[in-house]
Amino acid sequence: MQPQVNVFGIEDVPQLLEGEELEKVHSGFKEQVKDIEKNPSRFENSEDLKIGFEVEYSLLDSENQQASEEVRDRIKENEDFLDSELAATVIEARTEPISDPNSLEEFEEELQGKEEITAELAAEEGFQLLRNGTNPFPTVGEFRRSGDENSRYELFANFLDQARNDEMVHDFFGIEEGFDPRDIHYSGMIASTQTNMQAQSLDDAVNKANFAYMFAPYAEALGANARIMEQKDTGISDVRMPVWEKSADLRDDDEFGDESPRAGKMQSYLKDIGDYFERLDPVYVAPDEDSALDQAIANNWEDINIKFADNSALVEIRPLSIQPTVRQDLALSAFMMGRIAYAQQNEEELLDIEKVNRNRYTAMHNGLDEKLYDSSGIQRDATEVIGEELEYARQGLDNLDVDYESFIQGEQDLFDYAFSDRLESGMAPADETAERYRELRKEMSDEEALSKIMSDYKVGGE
Repeated sequence: MQPQVNVFGIEDVPQLLEGEELEKVHSGFKEQVKDIEKNPSRFENSEDLKIGFEVEYSLLDSENQQASEEVRDRIKENEDFLDSELAATVIEARTEPISDPNSLEEFEEELQGKEEITAELAAEEGFQLLRNGTNPFPTVGEFRRSGDENSRYELFANFLDQARNDEMVHDFFGIEEGFDPRDIHYSGMIASTQTNMQAQSLDDAVNKANFAYMFAPYAEALGANARIMEQKDTGISDVRMPVWEKSADLRDDDEFGDESPRAGKMQSYLKDIGDYFERLDPVYVAPDEDSALDQAIANNWEDINIKFADNSALVEIRPLSIQPTVRQDLALSAFMMGRIAYAQQNEEELLDIEKVNRNRYTAMHNGLDEKLYDSSGIQRDATEVIGEELEYARQGLDNLDVDYESFIQGEQDLFDYAFSDRLESGMAPADETAERYRELRKEMSDEEALSKIMSDYKVGGE
């Protein structure tokens, strides 16, 4: 029997809507939750692996200037798979979901195809796609937001800035160079590749979400690619989720130290789908009861989310920064696919979440240059742990009968191709970028140094 849920939460967090508008949309949310719980069988399916991707790109011209919202929207209007984000200069490309592929090459071709179309459209407007986890050039004051002053983007961003607990969030983020993270617009200056993994049932969605949270720190350490912000080397391998946590921290004074921030970290694993709904603490943007559940899920910013679409429950893996190439994006996602599959196939125990959260912090701050807990709870060098975890992922993909090798030239498989150099050097992409930046800054201005480096991460155009 499915657990019944009393969904509270609107009193626990600040709200943009008020009065009847808030009551009406929250009532819609509770009805939609009840409908899902009463009809769990409609989310059952037999597909072993069905995946779709969402890829975020910053649009920059040859002088590294940001695209305007008008330019971004002209590009977006050409294809249904393109969408906008908080940042006026960011465009999102969604792939078609692919079910039970024979080879990961099918995912790669879909990702590559969507990127080539997007890059061609951007080039027609004089812009290129940036494959870096941050747009490292502008200051937050130069950030351009989607929508006019009356738009929901504007209202919601202003609301979050007003609701954030600025007395408790530290005004400096970084190790040596840093910035004041108390501005929601920093969350618009980051870019990710998000994987949406279809679950076979609501219970399977919870199971996959828990394992995804457990294994994500290994992927974060391996794929850290968001270190430089506002032309400053923060010294933090991947600022994506930490800066989101700080810029959208709505906790009261007495919740600091006890409660997790709204974005990022989970304090405990999900017990069941009812527990997931209970934790949403919905914040609504629009007084539209029909989209109430979608709004609540969209404004749930934990590392792992569960979404519902077309009678499918989807596990969204969101903390991973975009990689320098499509193939590297695919490899990170494939690690998560294979590792989750292996864990489910072997009915693994979940690692103590305190160790997972320690891994999470370490991976984001130090990349591969640190120790991590392995999936049995033993702390070892990150490169050694991740090498072992990649082998489990291979076995998981083998058991799914999904090819990850034949489309890679030479003797390597996908993981060797994407990650062998990183594991050998002990450096994630962001840390290699920082090393180059440090040397080039001795010879030229910061902007010139970054321009030279980021030219390697641009797609399309010149």
